[in-house]
Amino acid sequence: RQKKRRFLKGGENLRKQIHEIELALPEQIRLVNDKLQASDQRIGGYLAVYRLRPDRTEERIAQMPPFLVVSVGATMIPERAERSFRLCQEKGRRLLLNPGHVSSWESRNPEEGQFGGAIRTDDYALSFSGLIETADEAVLVETCFSLGLISTLLVERIARASCNPLLSHFFFSD
Repeated sequence: RQKKRRFLKGGENLRKQIHEIELALPEQIRLVNDKLQASDQRIGGYLAVYRLRPDRTEERIAQMPPFLVVSVGATMIPERAERSFRLCQEKGRRLLLNPGHVSSWESRNPEEGQFGGAIRTDDYALSFSGLIETADEAVLVETCFSLGLISTLLVERIARASCNPLLSHFFFSD
């Protein structure tokens, strides 16, 4: 069953959509943390938003700065904050440079410092960094799904692409 989109496409709702995402993320971080061992729990990170536009290729968008980078949740120690700020942008750019991918897990390469934590919606490439890698992706998927920004079919594609155990409840029987 498809979830209905609450938001319309277009610039007039862009700020509202992003604001809704920002407001929903802290609660999703809390809910995801409840599924993790205490040693894996984190309290914040950075969200990067890349707006997908029909008049620009994704490769072109990847060369530009993100539409928005914002801190979400509690303040981190400076070293972790700097790394999370950098990684949230790297994940989003890498996802954009792989147009057939729905998750940055599909191009993940830990040896090169490339991790999961970015997803593609119809309108955005969103990335998050600051939690453990599986949680970065899970909070985005849970947030976007709860706001109607991604369908159940796209959620399942992302969950299958990443094999993220925090998304296992989204695997549907064939």
